[in-house]
Amino acid sequence: EKIMAASTGGGLVTVSGINPRNGRFYVYNEMVGGGMGARYGLDGMDGTQVHTTNTANLPIEALELEFPLRVEEYGLVRDSGGPGRTRGGMSIRRTVRTLGHEAVVNAGGTNSILPPFGIAAGEPGQVCQVELSNAEATLEGRGGVLMAGDTVTMVTSSGGGYGPAG
Repeated sequence: EKIMAASTGGGLVTVSGINPRNGRFYVYNEMVGGGMGARYGLDGMDGTQVHTTNTANLPIEALELEFPLRVEEYGLVRDSGGPGRTRGGMSIRRTVRTLGHEAVVNAGGTNSILPPFGIAAGEPGQVCQVELSNAEATLEGRGGVLMAGDTVTMVTSSGGGYGPAG
C-alpha cells in the first residue's frame, strides 16, 4: 500500500537549424512530461512535468514566437495509462512541424524499450515513442534530419497500474 507503480521519466526533443526569419542558428530543447504510476486507491497523475528539476511546460505561443516551428498537436493520450484497480497516469503526445527550413532533430525518452512497470498485479504503462513524418528520416542514434514541413512527434511513456484490473 505504500509503494507506487513506475512512472515516466519523460521525453526530450531537440530541434535545431537556421531560422529563416532572421538567418540565425537556433536550438529548441524541451522535456515533455508523462504519466505517473498508480498508487493504492489513487490513479496516477496525468501528463506531469516533475522529473527533471527546473523544467516547465513551454507554452505553445512562446515556442511558435521564438522558433520557426508550429505545434500541430499537444495533449494527453487517452487510455494510455497502465490498467489496474487504479490506472497509471496518461502520457503526452506533442507534434512539432518545421516551417520553411531543414532542421536536425534529436529525440528520445526513458522507457522506450521497457514500459513503466505495474505493481501488485497492475499492468505496465506504454513505452515512449518518437515518430517522424518523413520516411527518409531516421532516428538511428536518436538523431535525424527534417525537411521543411516535416514533423516530429514525441509520445511519452505512461504510468504503470496498481492492482488487478476489473
